[in-house]
Amino acid sequence: MAIAVAAREIPVRTIIEPGMVMSRTMPAADIPKGAMLMKDAVDKVALVTIAAGAPIVARDVVPRDASLGLSYRIPPSMRAVTVAVNPVIGVGGFLKPGTMWMSSQLSPALSWKE
Repeated sequence: MAIAVAAREIPVRTIIEPGMVMSRTMPAADIPKGAMLMKDAVDKVALVTIAAGAPIVARDVVPRDASLGLSYRIPPSMRAVTVAVNPVIGVGGFLKPGTMWMSSQLSPALSWKE
């Protein structure tokens, strides 16, 4: 059976990309518990450093989703910005979805000069 193994060392907290893994055929008796297929290993995040040649196993990776934090959800070509607000500068709760003069979604906009 063919399983996914690290083509090179994969550092902790790294998003696993196709070039970081390769397929290796192993006898069924030698396959570690939780070993992943190539298609299942790609786009996961390494929880530990995975040595070159080591099988990618389920306990060492997690899905790339919002539970890991915003940095894993933002594409490399984009940036996220946080802005501190309080009830006064945040419009004091007067803007609510479904208001007659607004659609059901708020669309924030930002512009600035450097």
